[in-house]
Amino acid sequence: MDDKINKFRLKIDRVDEKLIKLINKRINLVKMIAVLKNHGNDNIYQPKRELEIKKRNKKLAEKYGMSVDLIDEVFSIIKKHSREIQRECFEENE
Repeated sequence: MDDKINKFRLKIDRVDEKLIKLINKRINLVKMIAVLKNHGNDNIYQPKRELEIKKRNKKLAEKYGMSVDLIDEVFSIIKKHSREIQRECFEENE
């Protein structure tokens, strides 16, 4: 039984690593967007864009049979940190 559990845990570990790499990739894209926003004098917070993300993620969660609340919560944290990263980029370029 422990062997089977360990095999699944190793698979989970690999998925976790992929998630972390993807989050890192997203952070790098957020930084690039921050530079463009800063040069264009755009606001960090873009409510229309965040609503688009929320709607798209709801559809994806439903498509894959996942909890919409879970996905909403995960992306709420990601968006919060994305705004913080953009603020830091703005401050660095002042």
